[in-house]
Amino acid sequence: MHASEDHAQLPLAGVDARTWWYSASAVLGGAYSSTLTTVVLAKRAREQSRLHLYSGAMLVASGVMYLRLFALLGIFKLMPVALAGGAIVIAAASNNLIKGVYACSFGDSRTGTQGLALLMVLALLGLLPLFTSS
Repeated sequence: MHASEDHAQLPLAGVDARTWWYSASAVLGGAYSSTLTTVVLAKRAREQSRLHLYSGAMLVASGVMYLRLFALLGIFKLMPVALAGGAIVIAAASNNLIKGVYACSFGDSRTGTQGLALLMVLALLGLLPLFTSS
């Protein structure tokens, strides 16, 4: 099944093939490089008018980046990394803000603006551990 088959339905999922394809790409891309995935999705958004699909995929890719980050922090939790953990959280949040700027720069204006807004919210949520740790 190709991503270009707009109306094809995936069995059991109830979603069209293109939506499934971009969702899977966002998850896999976020595991590898959420920044690169955001740039590629923003460029694709210029070619097609599926605002929510692309901005949502950018958000998913960045969410997967946080899962990757939590896994790494879990591995290093055995070592005293409180200061480093805070720096990593700040770096991840600023990375999401930069990805939002990339979305605006490389994507169409509607997708870029929505991507920036979603990534800003994700960046702010990513900073919560700095204020909730005891």
